[in-house]
Amino acid sequence: MSKYLCTFSGKNGDILWSLATAKFIAEKICGGKVDFAIMPYYKSLLPLIEFQPYIDKAFAIEDWLRTHSNHGDGPWNPPVHVQHNYERYWHLTYQSHPGISAPSMALIDFVAYQHGISFHNYQPIPFLEAPNPANYLSAIAPNGFDEANALDGLRDGRLIPYALNEMYKEAKQEFLAAVIKEGHDFAFVDVANYPWEVAASIINEAIMYVGCRSACWVIAEGLGKQTITFEPHPARHKASHLGPVFSNPYGKEIALPFGMPNAEAGKAAVAMLRKKREEVVLVNAT
Repeated sequence: MSKYLCTFSGKNGDILWSLATAKFIAEKICGGKVDFAIMPYYKSLLPLIEFQPYIDKAFAIEDWLRTHSNHGDGPWNPPVHVQHNYERYWHLTYQSHPGISAPSMALIDFVAYQHGISFHNYQPIPFLEAPNPANYLSAIAPNGFDEANALDGLRDGRLIPYALNEMYKEAKQEFLAAVIKEGHDFAFVDVANYPWEVAASIINEAIMYVGCRSACWVIAEGLGKQTITFEPHPARHKASHLGPVFSNPYGKEIALPFGMPNAEAGKAAVAMLRKKREEVVLVNAT
């Protein structure tokens, strides 16, 4: 247990963005690990959070109960009893919505901004590390890939992780169908079906990640991976009025154009994957 505590209520992706600030606090303010606490609805994230080298103990505050989800889950501050065992604490949850009721900036920056922290002269990416995927090979060997070649398949681009949430489901289904049809030489792994720590291990080994701007995309960005995003939500796409808020200014996102037909977007994504795979194969051959 640390002497210092960071908290973030939820949701999953927002908790993950806040880890960049927790990492800064641990390294630049505390000079050591911090504890990290969340609402009980998001307990499945705890193994991935506690795996991070700047986190000592990760836990859920069972009586921190959600009253709204206007900008992250509220209330932003947990019950006061949790503070009693710590010398210092930082409640990182958004207290307002950037770009609407607060200055417009990326969520990763806004968490820090609320506490007078700037990432100027500090590189917040990567703020995640992933467990060894060899621990999970029996679970990540799809479409005939056995345990012996699943890891090689991730590293040479034959296995591609993706995740698409339920928002604008029909458009995403059409996109995914085109990706799978066009990308017949790939094996696509839906990392949304795995525990967070397993998803992170798969994403970390892959040459690229494909998906919408969901929590799994935040993992990919937090690991510093190259990502391709298909985002039909008009407020979440990179080019939208709130696009910069949901973006990662430190990352490597390729955003497929908003309004591109779903099937054409799928074909474009596969073309990028194929080009990246060719580059990887060429490098490995030299």
